Amino acid sequence: MHSVNSAFKNCLSRDQIAAAALCALPKIGPKRLMTLLKHHDPQTAWAVVQGHAKPNEVVEAMLRVEGLVALLRHRATQDLQDQIEQRCLRAGINVTIFGDENYPRALIADLAPPAVLFYFGDLSALNNRRV
Repeated sequence: MHSVNSAFKNCLSRDQIAAAALCALPKIGPKRLMTLLKHHDPQTAWAVVQGHAKPNEVVEAMLRVEGLVALLRHRATQDLQDQIEQRCLRAGINVTIFGDENYPRALIADLAPPAVLFYFGDLSALNNRRV
């Protein structure tokens, strides 16, 4: 049984939920995800794929693939966000987004850093010497 403190600790922000849900969308791989999140905050990126916000011109060009906009609008539902949030909370999974204060420094300089990082435990372990 989870204590109140552990439930609070595993609480995800609206940005984290939106970013995690973007990862679950079809045809949104690492490159498209990074493009979305480089040009929009996570909640705006979610609104863009839902068709509720105007995309940045770079994102708009990226979305010009036959059938992609319709597919994303169909799949980007509040139900999907709710499912992703519940799954992360049940499993104790945390989420950090490229550019967040707690995003691991070791990954920032990576050639292809993950736009969204799902993790268990303490990220500060990555700051220690690695072999």
